[in-house]
Amino acid sequence: MDIELAPQAREWQTKAREYADDYLLSYEVEAELNGGVLPADIARRNKARAVELGFSGMDVPEASGGHALSIEAQVAVWEQLGALPMPCRGALPSRKAGCSRRVTEYQQQKYVLPLMHGTKHDCYAITEEGPGSDVSSLKATAVRDGDDYVLNGEKWFVTGANLADYFWFQARLQDEDDDTLFFIDQGTPGIEVIASPSFSHTFAAHHPTYRLYRCACTCRQPDRPGR
Repeated sequence: MDIELAPQAREWQTKAREYADDYLLSYEVEAELNGGVLPADIARRNKARAVELGFSGMDVPEASGGHALSIEAQVAVWEQLGALPMPCRGALPSRKAGCSRRVTEYQQQKYVLPLMHGTKHDCYAITEEGPGSDVSSLKATAVRDGDDYVLNGEKWFVTGANLADYFWFQARLQDEDDDTLFFIDQGTPGIEVIASPSFSHTFAAHHPTYRLYRCACTCRQPDRPGR
């Protein structure tokens, strides 16, 4: 079946193909042979170009400095970039900046927009030993304690956590019989790496397991994104 792409989608598809050919493909073997790690100057160059071309702002509202591309255009881009070996794609900035619709202005400036600018990396801590990624059965908890939420629990296979500046941590709100996400900065007291299993790939992004014990997230400058 022939699919005729809209002009916007064709423009971004071409941009992505040229970026892949000019910046990434020639480093495929080097990345595979070095655990997914490219020389620092090459990785910085590749990331800077991806930000310049707008790939990290494809889904971000224009009011926040993004491009608000259609789903069709975003798929056209990732069809090109997704054909690359994963180690080559490690230079691409995170694309979760579309979350700007659900966060406060403080959270937007501290956590979300830096993803679009390529100055921060994030990771998503949801998977657990028993329920896997079924949020209805999570065991990690968040309990309100004055100006803080106190978080406890283990998260398995947190992809990219070794490179991340902060976590999106999903936990059950015991006092509300609900679950939600929290922003947690790397290095916050109470966070411990208890395992980092090897997988059959050569990614620079690892999949460590974390234990949080009485890890405090403040409510005064909220670290809990809105629903």
